Amino acid sequence: MENFDEAMNRLLNETTEYINDVEYPAHKRELVAAARARDAPAPVLAVLQELPEKTYASHNDLVALFVKTDGRRGRRSGEGSGFGLFYGVRQILGGEG
Repeated sequence: MENFDEAMNRLLNETTEYINDVEYPAHKRELVAAARARDAPAPVLAVLQELPEKTYASHNDLVALFVKTDGRRGRRSGEGSGFGLFYGVRQILGGEG
């Protein structure tokens, strides 16, 4: 059975697959729309809906929401709501990670 980190990595990789053809800058609603157009499964849509309501300059902007500068998951310190997005993904996975 996969552990929480493996499940989270799998879900984030899967999410990326559904938005890999999006042109940046892109707003959250464009990312969600692109995933819906590709028939993304509910967990992928849920991850995208957890994103802060803003325009992202690049794919790297999204990655920064999930990985801190020290390599741990969550937002970089000083950005937004701390581990808010990480917590949302943890809830989607039903984990305690």
